[in-house]
Amino acid sequence: MSLIYVVLGMHRSGTSLASSLIHWAGIPMCRYDCMRGDETQPYGYYEDPGLKQVNRRILWGARGNWHNPPGYKAIIASAHKHEQEMIELLEKRCNVPVWGWKDPRTALTVTAWHNAMKRADHIVRYVVARRDETGVVQSLLRRNGEDDVTWAKLYKTYNRRIDMFLRSVKPHFIELDFRALVITETDKQLERLAQFIGRENMIDEMREHIRRPA
Repeated sequence: MSLIYVVLGMHRSGTSLASSLIHWAGIPMCRYDCMRGDETQPYGYYEDPGLKQVNRRILWGARGNWHNPPGYKAIIASAHKHEQEMIELLEKRCNVPVWGWKDPRTALTVTAWHNAMKRADHIVRYVVARRDETGVVQSLLRRNGEDDVTWAKLYKTYNRRIDMFLRSVKPHFIELDFRALVITETDKQLERLAQFIGRENMIDEMREHIRRPA
């Protein structure tokens, strides 16, 4: 049995930043082959390729992808076909007592993953990264092009799915606001996160990391 921290959030909402802070506080957020940072993500991605690939296959099996989200029922049906793969992958990662993972696609597949983690008797905690719609849309426009209407619609879909999960499952979770974390209330947000993950003694390290991204 492991304690698993899962970061949820729309693309460009601060999921990588939240994951990097948890990682720097001493909880491994990417066990194998972490993606390093680049010009669009200076903090690093902290994404597990194996878990990410399963999410892609689930969405593909439901006839969609990250920017063309399938319906909820289609995702659940597709995830059911990958259930054993999901559990086996989690077991490979659960050779440490505490760890975590993130992939923005999980906002769409989270119910399936939650059920798989609970069936395997793991304790699950969620860190939900939020960012204002304008900030997300502008960031996606810079990175991916397209148009603001497309990204605004996607933003609403992702956050609606997250909210639906939180209301229906009522998991143990905390929400972090991207702007507050990096601009207006850094210390307050860091203190809340550190307390939630039980790393109050690592606030100084987390603060130093947010000032100087990897």
